[in-house]
Amino acid sequence: IYIFRIFRLDHWSTLIGMFVAFNFERLEGFFKSLDNDNTFAKKQRVALRAFITAFLLAIFSVWFYFILLKSKKDYLDLHPFTSPVPIVIYIMLRNIHPVLRTHYMNLFSWLGKITLETYLSQIHIYMMGDAKNILVYLPQYPMLNFAFATVVYIAFSYALFHLTVFFSSYIFPRNILVVTKNLLLGGLWLGLCYALVYILTKQLIWSSPLTGLEFLRWNITKY
Repeated sequence: IYIFRIFRLDHWSTLIGMFVAFNFERLEGFFKSLDNDNTFAKKQRVALRAFITAFLLAIFSVWFYFILLKSKKDYLDLHPFTSPVPIVIYIMLRNIHPVLRTHYMNLFSWLGKITLETYLSQIHIYMMGDAKNILVYLPQYPMLNFAFATVVYIAFSYALFHLTVFFSSYIFPRNILVVTKNLLLGGLWLGLCYALVYILTKQLIWSSPLTGLEFLRWNITKY
């Protein structure tokens, strides 16, 4: 699953995200200029919004009919290169029209804060075995199991989000001297952890097949 996601499915995601982040201020300035009476006259703003909307919808139609409707195998071959198309179109359409960007759902706004964590934890909470199996908490009840797994999934992602914020502010504060100090202390701590694991492994303590925690193992199965 790692090879599939990194080298195929999400191969260009990082680069595209960096490109969007680099041009974010320019894009934000363009959106603001469309709302500024001093930049464009009202008729010009309406015409420009209409042109951009029509252009984006035309691109979306091409993507939908010629890319999305392909067979699964053919689509996955093109997905790394074409997946940004609907995302960018959605962002542009939503932000170019004031009536759209001033309305939102609080639930989606809250979930948007933990998208990184949900992306990382999905294959640990929902799926197992290279995303080919699912983790079963409640046998014989697939829908109830899915609902319970979703609660665990969101709660885990939310907790992970706060840990990410905490460690990010700790490791990378604005003071470069503090950053250096934290990196040195963190490196020392990791070194001690690896040394402890090495000693326990050599003493056949860590690698024992029986840990006393076997009761915590859940079933992994396919529905």
